Amino acid sequence: MTEDVVRFFNAQLGQDLTPIFDQYLRRASLPTLELAFDEKA
Repeated sequence: MTEDVVRFFNAQLGQDLTPIFDQYLRRASLPTLELAFDEKA
């Protein structure tokens, strides 16, 4: 089940990625990818 996969990734990475999975898996339209870069890094 999708919830099992989300739980697995959250546990393995030690972060709550549920909002990201919700945005990509539970919406009909694809979200706009926005990236920000730190030019000094």
